Amino acid sequence: MARGDVVLRNKLNPNSETHHLNIEEFEMMLDFANRNQDAAEYFAAKAGGVFMKVPDVPESDLGLLDLFMGTTKELGDVASAFQSAYADGNYTNKEYDALSVEVDEVIARLLEFKAGVKRVVR
Repeated sequence: MARGDVVLRNKLNPNSETHHLNIEEFEMMLDFANRNQDAAEYFAAKAGGVFMKVPDVPESDLGLLDLFMGTTKELGDVASAFQSAYADGNYTNKEYDALSVEVDEVIARLLEFKAGVKRVVR
């Protein structure tokens, strides 16, 4: 950042009207503190969204097939969790929490699959 401590303190002071932190400085601070994911989660939540990191995807065709099959398996888990939760007509918070975990796993798998397909596009 190449700025003095006083200038940085002023930029971080929410009451300062003359010094403002720009996006590049903010990004540099996040990189330095290794907090990029925390910031992404914060801003996604503030916008009513969710941050999900896309994991590394295998580059082989077999890996892509495994991703696809894993996606369908996770979707089956969602269907099973929903069916058992809804069977008695009374949907509890505990059942909702369990279903939410399954839904999040499907979303993660779909994102992995999407990234895997993107890698093989020519």
